[in-house]
Order: sequence, then structure tokens, then C-alpha cells
Amino acid sequence: MQDRTSGNFLHQQVTPVIDLTDPQAVWTDLIKCEQTHTINLRQSASQKHHISLRGMPLLQRITNPAQVPLVLHLDLHAKKQTAAGSIHIEGPINHVDLSWQGGDYLHQRSLKTDYKQLLVVPFTVLDNPNVAAQLQQLCERSLVIIYQANSRASSYASTYEHPPRTELTLDFRGDIVLHGLSDITALHLKHNNFVQAINCQKLMYVNGIAEQVRLNNCGENQLVFTGIQYLIDLTDCCIHRLTIENAELLGVRGKSYLDRADIPTHTKMTTMSMINGDVFPRINEGTLQQLLTQFEKAPAQQRDQAIRQLLGTVGNAAHSKAQLYGIRLLADLAKREPQYHSQILQARDDMLKTASNNMPSQHTHREWRFPADLELEGWQADVQLWCELTKTHPKEVDKYYRHHLLRFAHKPRVYYALVTVLLQNQQYQRLVLVLRNIDAEQRFNRVRRMALNSEVVMKAMRRLVLSIDRWPSSLARTVISHLFKRCDASDLPLLGNKLLSQAPQLTRKIALQMASQRPECRTTFMALALGTTPTQELSNV
Repeated sequence: MQDRTSGNFLHQQVTPVIDLTDPQAVWTDLIKCEQTHTINLRQSASQKHHISLRGMPLLQRITNPAQVPLVLHLDLHAKKQTAAGSIHIEGPINHVDLSWQGGDYLHQRSLKTDYKQLLVVPFTVLDNPNVAAQLQQLCERSLVIIYQANSRASSYASTYEHPPRTELTLDFRGDIVLHGLSDITALHLKHNNFVQAINCQKLMYVNGIAEQVRLNNCGENQLVFTGIQYLIDLTDCCIHRLTIENAELLGVRGKSYLDRADIPTHTKMTTMSMINGDVFPRINEGTLQQLLTQFEKAPAQQRDQAIRQLLGTVGNAAHSKAQLYGIRLLADLAKREPQYHSQILQARDDMLKTASNNMPSQHTHREWRFPADLELEGWQADVQLWCELTKTHPKEVDKYYRHHLLRFAHKPRVYYALVTVLLQNQQYQRLVLVLRNIDAEQRFNRVRRMALNSEVVMKAMRRLVLSIDRWPSSLARTVISHLFKRCDASDLPLLGNKLLSQAPQLTRKIALQMASQRPECRTTFMALALGTTPTQELSNV
């Protein structure tokens, strides 16, 4: 039967095989076709084809000769938990949601391409040779959903037949979803791409190699991961202890009672909601020094892995002293290992994010947390890192530092670090950029005012005056203009005399321009413009 919306409704068909041949159909509903074991989609409209089915206990296969993307809505409440209980569906498969006795699942992983195959398997038939053969024949672009129907009842009944299965080895290809496996305590991975376990409350151990492992509402007291997993994501896993041998990324969110985590120092936290950060390992100078030594001694074929571990750990450094040592280490590495500049910049950004996560909420910009007595050294190391990274990625690095560092250039220690390190490295054009940026900020942003009476600021200004006659003209002009704009009125006569002695023509020209811009210092500027020596008294007139 067909209705006006281009679909077919099949009810209580008694044939073992149903062929769908309507070229205009975009959906098919099949209800209580209790004798059917195969559905063949031979023709369909060119768009996605929706298939909804329920009450089909013997269904084993849906073929798709038409090669139309399928949207599947599967009600498996009537599915028999027998050797013929699995369902193999040919793709492309664009969407799948299913329900069964005691559970339901909607697959939400976003992919660039559709799945080529789908295999839906009741947990009770997983050991059947036919099902095992189907699993081994799957391709990489397959989806496998293994579910346990009415898990409490089946688990209770199985204790009278044989002990429940507690371990599962995933030695087949494709994305794998495990749902409601109530007795499973251990998973063994075999180079899997994507594994998701849902409502497997007794799961404690995950071992092997995988790209992604996502657990939802799994684990009773602890979870232990051994082997190598790139991403581990835990949602609503009410555990107290977490142990990870090797993972690049870790996310923890939702309900959690986590009070201890033994994880690699290089593992990067992607999400950490409602978790006390103190449960994760603290990174100190000794940790970083040990990893640096391992990198320096690593054979050529192991250096990439060693640098990932080192830089990953640097990115997680949260303590102020660890961040100071980390930024020094990055500056040194950038000088010695230019081939890793991109990774070093990423580690710098990761560490800055870690620092900001430990800041009070009123801080609106990401900022370092260096020890107060060593803050200047930290900023100088960061500017040195900027100089090194520009040797291989100048545009990218300049853009990054303009956004993340120059916004703090009005602060005395940052100002001093920028002036001294950029001069030392002969980064004259970048120093011009810094000084002009400060002048623009001072003009338009009253919040970011320089502390002109700071001794650190005055020391930096004196460094700018030294050897100004040997600098490029653009830098000399920018420096004189900057000093005249920022210098305190009481220091202006002495500073002006020094500039007159080293760069008389530029000094006189810029002093004349400044006479109208700083009326309170007009007399001093006019004296400098005439090439005469201003006095302290004149500057105060």
C-alpha cells in the first residue's frame, strides 16, 4: 500500500523475502512481518530512504542494491535472542536509532561519509560461529552495535546455565558500540578506531590500542586503561579512581566522584567539568627535566614520541614555578630544535590555557602565573621564544604574539622584557611594532596606562636611548617619539639632553611636533627643538 507522501506501508507480510521496488518511495514502514528474514531495497527515490520496522523477530538481513543512503529506525523488542539474532544491513547508512527490551540507542557520531555496513548483534549470540564470521568480514567503514536485551533478566537466567561472560575482545574492524553489557569487566582492544561503551557498570579494565574510547555511565569504583589510546572520554562515570597508561587526550564530564587520577603528565585535558583539579598529577621542574633528558638521549626513531611527551607535559604545567621552567625550556628547545617549532608554539598555547584555568574568574585575558620574584625572567624567556619561532614561521608567530603578548606590553616587567630581549636579538622591526602598539593603547585605552614612575620602566627607557645613533632610522624615529610621549615630565630634560647628544636632527624635529601634543611640557620641547639644553625649571613652567 502506498500513500500520497511517496512511501510504502507493509503490514503482516508472510513472505520470507520482501523486495522494495518502488522508484518513487522515500520511506518504508514494515510492521509484524513475522516470517520475513530478508529485505532487498532494489529501487528507491534518489534521496535518503527511511526504513522503520517493528515486530520482525526473524529479520537477518537488509540488502541495498539501489545504493541509496539509509535512515534506519529499528524496533527490536520482538527480536529473538537466538543464533539468527544478528541483523546485517548494507549501506550507505546515514543514520540509525534502535530500541530493544530494556534499552535504546541513537548513534550520533558525526562522520564525513556514511557507513558501508551495519551489524546489530544481541550479546547473547556473540559467540555463535556465524556471527563471529560476520564480524571478521566487516570493513573499516562499518558500524557494529552489540546490545544486551533485558540485561537483568538474561544475566540472572544465565547463572543457572553457565558463568556470565566477563571479558570481551574486540578483534574486528569498524566503529563499535557496546550497550548494557551488565557483566563485562574487561575490554581488550585490537587497533580499533572508535569504541563506545554505554551502561556497562561493571567495566573496570580497558586494554589495547584504539584511536577513541568513549565510556558513558561505566565503571563502579575505578577504571584502568592500559596500552595506548589517543582519546579517552568519560561521561557520567561514577568512579573514584582513574588510571591511564598512555593517552594523548582525556575528557571527564558529568557525574563523577573522582578523587585520584594516575595519568601521564603529557595527557591533555579536553574537558574537566565538576572535577577537583588537584586529583590530577602536579608537574614540577623535576618532571620536565626528566622528560627533557629522555628526549635528548632518545634514538632518532624515538625522538618524535619523546618530544610529544615532553611538550604535552609542558602544556599541562599549572604551578607558577613549573610554568617558569616550562617557558624557559620552550625557548631553549626552539633555539636548538627548529624542526619542532609548530609543536613548541602549540605547547606554549596549551600552557597559557592551563595558567588561565587556574586564574580567578575576573581575569578576562589569558596570562602567565610566574612566581612574583622571577616574573621578569619568565617574560624575557617568552619574548626570547617569540624571537626564535619567527625564524621558521614569522607571519603565524607574529600574529599569535600580537594577540597574546602585546596586550600586556603596558605592564612594567613585560615592557622591560620586550625592550631588552628584542634589542639583544636585533629584532628592530618587531620593537617598532611593540612601541607603536603601546602608544596606540595609551591613547585609546585609559585602563592600560604605563607606570611611568616605575624603576623597571625607566631602566627600559634608558636602554632605548643607548646607541640610538647606530639603529635603523625607522627604529630611532619610533623610539624618540615613544619616549617623548611616555616619559614623565620631570625626567624629560635629562632624557632630551641625551637624545640631543646622540641623534640631534631627529630629536629636534620630533620635539617640535610634540610641543603641541603635550602642552604641559611645551617649554621643554621648544628648547629641545631649538637645540638648547632644557632645565628642570623650564620643564616645570
